[in-house]
Amino acid sequence: QAYHPATDERARQRAKFEEYLKEKESLEAAQERERRVLEEKEEERRVKELRKSMEFKASPLPDLKSRKFSPKNLHYLEPPKPGTVPIREHVRQREEAKAEARRVEEEKRRQREKEEAAELRKTMGSFKARKMPDFSKKPFSPVLASNRNNKT
Repeated sequence: QAYHPATDERARQRAKFEEYLKEKESLEAAQERERRVLEEKEEERRVKELRKSMEFKASPLPDLKSRKFSPKNLHYLEPPKPGTVPIREHVRQREEAKAEARRVEEEKRRQREKEEAAELRKTMGSFKARKMPDFSKKPFSPVLASNRNNKT
């Protein structure tokens, strides 16, 4: 039985593997190039769209010749009939009513807050703050006190 070193077999396998790796790297590089090209094209398209959208485009003038003006269309030039309220007056009255309702609601909210604060004061009536310490005196130091006792 002849001895065949495994190195030859291993070298062939390694060569196959390296060839596979080279193919894989070349495919990945090709895909990367293709992706970059597509991204550049997309970016160019977006820039082109943006430039196009930023162009000034004047809107055409309306064709006034085709419009017919009749007295029915000119009702806003007539003075209001007695006893009627113009539309703008209705809008103003409605806005005033809304503002009044908001003001009343705000007043109710303030009153509730005052009542809650008064109730809280009643429940916290027994609370008293401590007196402020006298900072003019030297603070008590247990170390100094023990030294005084040892000296005597």
